[in-house]
Amino acid sequence: MIGSGGLSVVYRTSLEKINWDEAGGTAAVVLMDKCMRDDPEWLEYAERIMRQAESTGLLTRCFPVMLQPMEHPVPDMVQQALLWHRWPGETEDRKQRLACDLLHEFSRMLRHRISEFSGQSNPGSKPTPKDYLATRIKVFLSHTKHDQDGEALALGMRSWLSQHSHLSSFFDMFDIPPGMPFWDVLLEEIDSSAVMVLHTDSYSSRDGCRREVIEAKRRRVPMIVVNCLRDRDPHSIPYMGNTPVIRMSPGRAEDRFRALIQCLLEEVFRTYLWRYRIGKYCVSHPDVLFLSRTPELLSLASLGAAMNSGGDTEIVYPNAPMSVDERHLFAEIAPQVRPLTLNAWLEKTS
Repeated sequence: MIGSGGLSVVYRTSLEKINWDEAGGTAAVVLMDKCMRDDPEWLEYAERIMRQAESTGLLTRCFPVMLQPMEHPVPDMVQQALLWHRWPGETEDRKQRLACDLLHEFSRMLRHRISEFSGQSNPGSKPTPKDYLATRIKVFLSHTKHDQDGEALALGMRSWLSQHSHLSSFFDMFDIPPGMPFWDVLLEEIDSSAVMVLHTDSYSSRDGCRREVIEAKRRRVPMIVVNCLRDRDPHSIPYMGNTPVIRMSPGRAEDRFRALIQCLLEEVFRTYLWRYRIGKYCVSHPDVLFLSRTPELLSLASLGAAMNSGGDTEIVYPNAPMSVDERHLFAEIAPQVRPLTLNAWLEKTS
């Protein structure tokens, strides 16, 4: 997924120097086994990578992965490592867990860089532990309590997250303080979370669920839809379209929890990578709407007064062109709006 996102992935099997200044941020994943433990040169190299990464805060990170037990050579690396050798399950299960853990950490790196664009942190500053904790990804569990599955699945997902991941979660039953305005808190949480829609049979019939989906789209936060239908959805929410969908059977939910989190984290990473890439353009072109997803008709609601200004308005999105039918629909409803891929927009503005 990382390579397909347009990022450079370099594999090192020799003691080559890493150019930490080559990119806006660098993550070094060190796969440690007994061969490395018994090789002084490789141990020194791995420790040097870790020290160099630590000196730059969240601009670079080193992630040791302990493939086999290593009790003594580099104590700091052992303390900070992902302990592959202790994880239960088959190799494929461990690979999926490693992918989720690394995607979460890469997303936190991007979240820190995005905060620099918005002025929430000083560029190049070394974050404190408190700053780092603020980059933790929170999962907003959007569900209904009006069928046999919605609340049970949300509770199961919340429990699984607390036991098997570094992510936090938001569940209205537990996380809205008494006396606080319900929707004010809910909208604030949506704004700062990744939304997981647990689409059970009665989900679409609930006004609150529909509003959560619409607000997540309007606020352009990462979102996936989990198809948990047992029978049917008599009135699906159209705004759940244009979003990754993953299937989960309510009767065997826990078997799929990690797959759901991987799907969500891929969407988080993709969204944050887009925000990082277009950060400088948002500042220099405040009249352009930059979307991390292909535009849809709901996107027009984000244009506000620009829709009635009389001039052309541009929507820029990642490089997967809209279909011909979608373009015709946009042209019919909003002829003054011009959807452009990022590459096409950059070519036009250069």
